Amino acid sequence: MSVIRFDATPVIRANCPHPYPASRGIPQWLKRTPMDLERENWSTVKRCPPFLEAMTSGYIIPLAEDCSFIRDPDGRIHVKSNNNIVEGHAADQYAESPFAHYPVAKFLNPWAVVTEPGYSTLFIAPINRWDIPFFPLSGVVETDTYYNHINFPAICTLAPGSQYVLPRGTPVIQAIPFRREEWKMEIGEMDNARVQQMRDQLDANPHMYKEQYWLKHQFD
Repeated sequence: MSVIRFDATPVIRANCPHPYPASRGIPQWLKRTPMDLERENWSTVKRCPPFLEAMTSGYIIPLAEDCSFIRDPDGRIHVKSNNNIVEGHAADQYAESPFAHYPVAKFLNPWAVVTEPGYSTLFIAPINRWDIPFFPLSGVVETDTYYNHINFPAICTLAPGSQYVLPRGTPVIQAIPFRREEWKMEIGEMDNARVQQMRDQLDANPHMYKEQYWLKHQFD
């Protein structure tokens, strides 16, 4: 089994919430969601393996401490936290982007992420979650060779004149390690007979994908 390690100082390890497998952080709204609907053969996202597999892949890096945000009427954000773990981001660094009209906050990460040789890490917003007014920008880092703190810029969608408190432990980043490989793209012809075979199997058993094709990934 491959290993990913999160390094931090003794003070951080003793006082801050630790990263954890994403499978241990299922949000409450999903726990409340029923498996099936009253309609015949209708299920919810709770029965969808691709949806759940994405949410439970990798590891969650939680917010180290409470942070208070105010977006003033002019659109600027002001942050208060005990150890100043959030900084602003210069707007001209993303002036041509589609999110240029939003402020970007930079979450300072106290953990150094370490993977085995040949493995990088994808850092993204926690998948299928839109419950906080911050959307981290995605990035890939060669965590097998780059040993340093990796900070996380995030688009702030707070409306001007509003405020918000992010509590300690809030899932901020999902870190998914992956092996670096070379790929080549091809364009092929659809195998209609194979597609129809899959459709027939799915009509006969709505849970066919999970029971016959889904391979659960393990992140401990």
